[in-house]
Amino acid sequence: MNIIGHSRQLKILNRILKQGITSGSFIFSGPEHVGKFTIANNFAGKINKVADKFSADIEVVTPEAEESRGQSRRHDIKIEKVRELRQWLNLAPAVGKKRIAIINEADRLNVAAQNALLKILEEPQRNCLVILVVQNEQKILPTILSRCQKMFFGTVSEEILAKHIPVDHQDRDKLIFWSFGRPGILISLLNDPRELMIREETFNELKNLMQRSLDERFGWAEKSSQDMEKVVVKLNLWLAILRQSLLGGNFKINKSSEEKMKIIGKIEESLILLKETNVNSRLTLENLLINL
Repeated sequence: MNIIGHSRQLKILNRILKQGITSGSFIFSGPEHVGKFTIANNFAGKINKVADKFSADIEVVTPEAEESRGQSRRHDIKIEKVRELRQWLNLAPAVGKKRIAIINEADRLNVAAQNALLKILEEPQRNCLVILVVQNEQKILPTILSRCQKMFFGTVSEEILAKHIPVDHQDRDKLIFWSFGRPGILISLLNDPRELMIREETFNELKNLMQRSLDERFGWAEKSSQDMEKVVVKLNLWLAILRQSLLGGNFKINKSSEEKMKIIGKIEESLILLKETNVNSRLTLENLLINL
């Protein structure tokens, strides 16, 4: 697995492996695309001495995605999934030392699912390990947090990212900037040059929308609301662009600092609504675009 950065955390995990303290539960927290899930899989593989993350003794739980009325949404992880996981953990390991459950985006566990998970953590099995991969610890019950060994994974420095970009790459500076300190994004940009172009187009799209009529903005909202996962990615890029513009970066946007701050606030509000509620996505985008 290609792990970029996080040398301190990896040293701690290797020390845990040497000491044999690999039962119970862990929380790997931090921003998206910094490598938490990759490291969780790597850690699980080392415990069971397997290179394949699809080992019979490693179970990965992720939120399910659903297409409805042309819109793509990710659902919360429900109690039924945790109950199934509990039954699986109660079985003896098939080939490795332990049964290891990795719950990706565990902050999408609903309250009932978290309470069911708490029962697993309150009665840990010697041959079991649970790793929760989360972006926002505040969404996890305090009783679960108190039973887990916590490890935070932050963004990676530009110097470390630069070491993983070919020295003769013509877009080195752009790749470093658009990665936002997140190795997962850098890998995507390196693997697919179109990703870099999409990000630059997103900047131009934001500037153009600011100059469009309200009817044209609403047309954009109607079309974009058909793929909310893509919209969430785009809004996060808008946030990064506006924040960089506030700091005097390369993004020239014809707005005052106060106007940029107001737009940033509206985007953050919209992201919370789109990611955490069943709000009408088109109307949410329209409300945001009024304020551009």
